[in-house]
Amino acid sequence: MRKKLFNERGAALVLVLLVIVLVGIFGTVLATQINSTGMQASKSQELVQAESLAVMGENLLIKDVEKLTDLDQPLQMIRDKWDENTLLKQMNSSHSYLIETKQILEKSAGEYVLPYKVTGTSEGTTKSIENELTLSSSEESWVAAIKRKKEELSSKECNTNSSPPCFYFPRGLDTNKSEMYEGDLWVNDGLTIRGKKQVEVTKFLLLTSGYLTMNGSKAEVIVRGDAYISANPSKVSYLTFQGDAFFENVDVWSRVEGVCIEGQTNLVDQSGLSIGGQDCP
Repeated sequence: MRKKLFNERGAALVLVLLVIVLVGIFGTVLATQINSTGMQASKSQELVQAESLAVMGENLLIKDVEKLTDLDQPLQMIRDKWDENTLLKQMNSSHSYLIETKQILEKSAGEYVLPYKVTGTSEGTTKSIENELTLSSSEESWVAAIKRKKEELSSKECNTNSSPPCFYFPRGLDTNKSEMYEGDLWVNDGLTIRGKKQVEVTKFLLLTSGYLTMNGSKAEVIVRGDAYISANPSKVSYLTFQGDAFFENVDVWSRVEGVCIEGQTNLVDQSGLSIGGQDCP
């Protein structure tokens, strides 16, 4: 009887030891899984932050290149600043982004590309974005060219003896007959066309201050070249630009009907797209 009792106690001890061993094993596995999950979550968070930093650096590069395209000789300006260059932006000791640009390459006739790589770093975790920006070989952007022409007319004497001839109306132009200006036309303080008349400009049109008013239902202004418009629209029937046209008051002019622009412009439609590139009658 005593021998049997001792055997039962030995079996119970073995069972208890087995349970302790199993609990230890499962506890270790569980702790390892919890620790691994925590590390993965932390790693995932750092990866998201690294990607955000990379996007931040990419946006900085894109915006800077866009600014340079509005200057004279934009391609050369971009070459001077970003051709095979690096820029490290340190947010703090453990967060940063690195912009690396390669040599600007000619992709096709008149078109170049700027390859780049932006790497974001967060607590030792990195995320990279590789892409390229398309550049134009144009020596001068259309906006810069128009602004330069506007400054030229504003800074020198505008007269019919210049080349090309320049017609200047400092106190506005009010006409009830069709007019042809073979050269540049600068009208300050408002342009008014009365009746079914047409004003045609063969070169550059500069309208500064005042209003553009067309009182005739078929009154028309035709500009064969480029234009800079800072005047506001009062009443517009037909306004045609065969070249590029820049408007200071974009919000006002974008709501005006009867404007047709064959070249480039900063006017946009309701969806935010440029209204340039039209086939004007």
